[in-house]
Amino acid sequence: MDYTPLKHINLDKLLGETGHFYEIASIKGLVAIGYSSELIIDRVKTGELHIILRNHPGENYLRDHPNKKLYEHELKCIAYYNTKKDEDGYEIMDQGVFKLKFFKPDSSTDSSTDRKQEYIPLLNPFWTKWVIIDKDENNKWFVISSKFCKCTWILSKDPEIDQDVFFNIRNNLKQKRFAVQKLKLYD
Repeated sequence: MDYTPLKHINLDKLLGETGHFYEIASIKGLVAIGYSSELIIDRVKTGELHIILRNHPGENYLRDHPNKKLYEHELKCIAYYNTKKDEDGYEIMDQGVFKLKFFKPDSSTDSSTDRKQEYIPLLNPFWTKWVIIDKDENNKWFVISSKFCKCTWILSKDPEIDQDVFFNIRNNLKQKRFAVQKLKLYD
């Protein structure tokens, strides 16, 4: 599989105003299979994004999954990346590579303040490297993948994408030798 990251990505244009993306389809390996997600991406400072992953598992999936508690909650991660400003002040990534640190919420509360405790590390903590391997020239969608997790996500600013666009993305992944027969499209 070809995990070569795209170069010279305008992060401002890719994230847009809201930083809200929908999972259109995915190939999931070590990460759970069988649920769709929404991502809320918030730029905290240069070189750091905070991401909230909202899972939408099916009822049967959650009932039977051994890690049910993990997927009932939103997951949080921090993405670190290298960037520079161009002459117009936009953040440009030389390469579309993110180092992600995953956390999960602790559902217990602090009785003295009645507030939820801070996020606690998952797998002490769980670090992965993700790369942007494809994207729309108008920044409406992008494809991100992790060699370690054996996962690939097609993410879009809209809840749905055109069928022809999806097949073009699928063909691009096939040319990069990804297992497109495992690509799960969400309604």
